[in-house]
Amino acid sequence: MPDSFYPQQVPERHRHREMRVPPPPPPTPPLPPRPQSLPRPPPATPRPSVSARTG
Repeated sequence: MPDSFYPQQVPERHRHREMRVPPPPPPTPPLPPRPQSLPRPPPATPRPSVSARTG
């Protein structure tokens, strides 16, 4: 009876395979370069909006 034997063999294989070799993490894509169209952030200086909120 291969039908009854086959389904039992598959889950056991998968279980052993998962326990022995865990699934590799998803490949992290390289970070895209910052678009040059956006202006660079100004130097560390308190913005008027921030000072107004805190004050």
